[in-house]
Amino acid sequence: MPASLRAEARPPAISPDPTGRGGDSHPAGPPAPGLAAARMLAMLSYRHWSEYAQRFGRLCDETGQFQVANYLRYQGNKLVRRFDAASYVTLTRAMDCFDLGHERGRLKDVLAAIRIPVLVVGINSDVLYPLSEQQELAQYLPNAELEVLDSPRGHDAFLIDTAQLDALLNNVRLRQQRRLPRTQCATEVATCNL
Repeated sequence: MPASLRAEARPPAISPDPTGRGGDSHPAGPPAPGLAAARMLAMLSYRHWSEYAQRFGRLCDETGQFQVANYLRYQGNKLVRRFDAASYVTLTRAMDCFDLGHERGRLKDVLAAIRIPVLVVGINSDVLYPLSEQQELAQYLPNAELEVLDSPRGHDAFLIDTAQLDALLNNVRLRQQRRLPRTQCATEVATCNL
């Protein structure tokens, strides 16, 4: 999802909230409905649609509300209880506006200058940061390895499928150890089996 699309979708959910006061809200009366709506919108990109379909389908609760809507409201309200709306807007704006190539040149040239080994992990169902973006990173980083986390869970797979991610990380770590000279490896890893 392009950063510009992410940037334009979340903060406006908070801004029109009359309790938001343009980001200068009082802790006793934060823009809770707007923050909850922004979180609900964001949740749609954290998980892949197929997981929502499999998990909730068109199931309704006893009041006739879709269960997926209840889940999204729960997630929105949970964030309201633990996060400041102005901080949320500031952090998401900073993430969306970050540009590695800013004042450094073309992105591919900046990435080509990074010489350290880099593991790039993409998630095949991630709609927030699609696999194509990770493939582009790996293409331009000269010492990159691309690994794909195969999961139906979307962006949050890195938080959920930890065993699979751990296996990817361990495999790369072992490959890197084999490439290091014995003395360098011994200082970085207590037991180095070359």
